[in-house]
Amino acid sequence: MKIELLPLGRKELLNDKGYAEPSRTVAARVAAARDRAAARLAGTPWQLNAEDLTARIAEAEREGWLGEVEGLKVSLAGAEGKLAQIGRRSRTGPVDLSLLQAPPAPLPT
Repeated sequence: MKIELLPLGRKELLNDKGYAEPSRTVAARVAAARDRAAARLAGTPWQLNAEDLTARIAEAEREGWLGEVEGLKVSLAGAEGKLAQIGRRSRTGPVDLSLLQAPPAPLPT
């Protein structure tokens, strides 16, 4: 099943006070996730999930870590899918901002 959602506007985001979190809460959650990743990746040359997936897949294949290979390939496919999705959204080309320039100063009379 696939559900496509439209992006939320600023008004909708600001009205959703029930799910807003302070930056320090988000930072703590990120730090905890990084700690878990570091523990999981202990004994490997990596510290974060986001490090070079292609190199990690190659090493996992050389070492015979079949479960790791499969998981990394799933992660890579997901990342490539997200990048393709972002690429499709950004095909509109550059935006001409010339209309946002200040109007010329009035001529002296």
